[in-house]
Amino acid sequence: AMLLLLIIDNRWKENFNSLKSNNLLPFVIISSAIFLTSLIGTLYSQNTSKAISDWEYKFLFFAFPLCIFPIIDNISIKQFRTLIVIFCSATLSVALINFVISAIFFAQTGDSQQFFYIYATHLPLKHHTHPSYLSMYACVNWVMAAYFLIKSEAEGRWEKIIFWLCLFIFPIDIFLMNSKAGILIFGIFLLTIIVLLINRKRKRTVLTISVMLACLALALGGILYLWKTNEGRIGHALNSLMTANYDNPYDGTSQRVVVWKTALELSLENLPMGVGSGDVDNTLFQRYQDSGYTGLFAKKLNCHNQYLQNFLGTGLIG
Repeated sequence: AMLLLLIIDNRWKENFNSLKSNNLLPFVIISSAIFLTSLIGTLYSQNTSKAISDWEYKFLFFAFPLCIFPIIDNISIKQFRTLIVIFCSATLSVALINFVISAIFFAQTGDSQQFFYIYATHLPLKHHTHPSYLSMYACVNWVMAAYFLIKSEAEGRWEKIIFWLCLFIFPIDIFLMNSKAGILIFGIFLLTIIVLLINRKRKRTVLTISVMLACLALALGGILYLWKTNEGRIGHALNSLMTANYDNPYDGTSQRVVVWKTALELSLENLPMGVGSGDVDNTLFQRYQDSGYTGLFAKKLNCHNQYLQNFLGTGLIG
């Protein structure tokens, strides 16, 4: 629909100049190239239906920048801030609804696991969003809330309330969802914000280095503790990496290591064009079966890495 409106609007020169003046043209070219490589990969795919399905996911890379970025000049700072507040409010609402539903299940079952990981997400009702995806939303919203509060750009009581709620609720939400990727990204964002706050008024190199070293020591200490006690998903993942049977792994963490290794091997074997954007999964599954990876084959695991997915599907172009 957005692309159709862009075609009807027929202001290609003005839109191009807007992208160029806002230094967004390189991003649009790169984003569009992601979609175009998927189209190219279809030409030599045996599984055409899978390749076309891949278009549906990557078409947004092509349509969104072309349709949204050109109107940036027509959006005021106040309107942009309103969009941010709406986005934060929506993500915050999802987090609170998930918590309430988990609390209801906990009251019914008495099982505290209802608050953690896959049990912590309940929306949409028919097909729950994976905790890793929701964790990314929570991380991005937390950073935006921290930015507006630090810069004192939050206007009005409700904006400040929403941003402060985001600042305190999203770290709890990320912890409950217990996504390894989410916790890692949040840790990086938190350290970045701390460094920016330290150097907000003047440059403090010694203090910055000291804080970063302290955070690194704390992180390493936490990792060592989790490894020794085998607590939580991170502790379990660390122990799995150390003790797993990589000849035929069944644990999720060790399985991903083997998946990445297998995907990279297949990518290098099929240079320069790859196997075709529609044949990535089938190629992987066949290698699992040939290599005796019964656990991987049973779960039909994909690359679990978009870079490897593109590399295997479209080779050096991707």
